[in-house]
Amino acid sequence: MKKLMHLAKKKIRSYIRAQNIRKTDKIFRDKIAHLKKADRYVPFPDEQVKPIVYNFPIYRSQYKLYLDFYHSVLEKADKNFLPNPIYYNHIEPLLNNIKQLQAFKDKNFYDMFLKGVKTPFTIIRKINGSFYNSAYYKIELDEFGLITLTQNLENIILKPSIDSGGGMSIQLFQNDKGRFYSGGKQLTVEMLKSYPDFVLQEVIIQHPFYRRFNPESNNTIRVFTYRSVIDEKVQILHRLLRIGKRGAFTDHDNLGGIVIGINEQQELNPYGFDINGTKIMNFNSIELSNRTKAPFLEEAETIASSIAQIIFYGRILAFDFSIDQNGDAVLLEINGWRNGISQYQMNNGALFGNFTEEILSYCRGKDYNHVLTI
Repeated sequence: MKKLMHLAKKKIRSYIRAQNIRKTDKIFRDKIAHLKKADRYVPFPDEQVKPIVYNFPIYRSQYKLYLDFYHSVLEKADKNFLPNPIYYNHIEPLLNNIKQLQAFKDKNFYDMFLKGVKTPFTIIRKINGSFYNSAYYKIELDEFGLITLTQNLENIILKPSIDSGGGMSIQLFQNDKGRFYSGGKQLTVEMLKSYPDFVLQEVIIQHPFYRRFNPESNNTIRVFTYRSVIDEKVQILHRLLRIGKRGAFTDHDNLGGIVIGINEQQELNPYGFDINGTKIMNFNSIELSNRTKAPFLEEAETIASSIAQIIFYGRILAFDFSIDQNGDAVLLEINGWRNGISQYQMNNGALFGNFTEEILSYCRGKDYNHVLTI
């Protein structure tokens, strides 16, 4: 009976994995069609530059379309490019224990356990169905209490504490005569009771350098880290600036924003990319052609590295920061799964760079069937 159950579970996982691959394949075929229409499609020249992933049995010929896409966008034949299905279905499940990382992704976790790390001020928390204040003292929330806690604020943000769904579940509420509204919907205690665990936070006033790209959105720095399977050292592999489109208060590219790569010298690329790989030279009426240094990036890198060193359940992490008006790096979120790897490879090059072979070798032959992939 146990053997039959094991086989059944394995078949279900294989089916889910295949469905996910088909879905992602279609998305990238559509992206390639977009590039072809713009006359920007150039297949990866694998006869001249052999991709490292070709040396590993997890590679499938159908994955060539991902290499073609990244080569066309970045205009560079990087042998370390990684097809998305290999990352999501093989590497991430083996290097990150998603079940154990749930606690580290919970925004209610940060102030309690990451001492000395600056985060947005949390007005109200909901943890396991109960309300708490900023200091983690349980409160009985009523309308008067909600008004009292928020009365001196202009704008506040409501976020699910664990998964914000690519930014679509984040809501900005604006003060209107002491009451807060988002798209005509009023913030009430009854609404918060029906909402999953959350953080209700003050809006960060951004540093002028980052605010200028779009004053309406929270433009963020993302730092992508890898803790080596060989020597346990944390490597910063990517730095990105994410900018929201006009009229949006989140910076996600799936909601119309763009991403700009930042090099190791902490300089912004003189262009950005949207979600389809379209090169953007001017965004929100801001000219991007000048290679400018991203200020206050060092603190964000230091914080990301120090946290990545002690989260033993995840070797691949992405940290989102705002830079506030004082130039301080404010930690917004730690991402332990569903890292949108396209934004790294479109803007900066191969996801793991010189660590690609190390990681693929480590994952070779290991069992990942216990994981239901996304």
